[in-house]
Amino acid sequence: MNLTVTSNAYAEDAVHEVQKKIEKSLKEKHEEAKKILLQFAEVTFEEKISGRMSFSEESIDKLDELRENYNQVILAIERERTKYEALLFHSDSVMEMINNWFSDNNNKLEKSENYLMENSVENGINV
Repeated sequence: MNLTVTSNAYAEDAVHEVQKKIEKSLKEKHEEAKKILLQFAEVTFEEKISGRMSFSEESIDKLDELRENYNQVILAIERERTKYEALLFHSDSVMEMINNWFSDNNNKLEKSENYLMENSVENGINV
């Protein structure tokens, strides 16, 4: 019976999964930003074709709200991009940390496995 695992594959998988989550989040944030810009354009267009000399108070409030929402999305994109860049920059050290963690736990697992094998043989149990 061999319960130990290869940590390299798990480390690479873990880093890749985090990378995919960040990429997905970035894509979602970009889509959100596009929707806000489209709403901004729609409000602006409606005001322009209304024939009034200036924007209505309601439209100004809506545009201010959209501008604030857009700024929040842009900040979120910057945070995600920073995470992504940090992950790429530190991926080797992250994988090393994961490998070390697996190595420590594999050592514990091997000791438990050896103990189980020794005691099962002594007690006549086949494992």
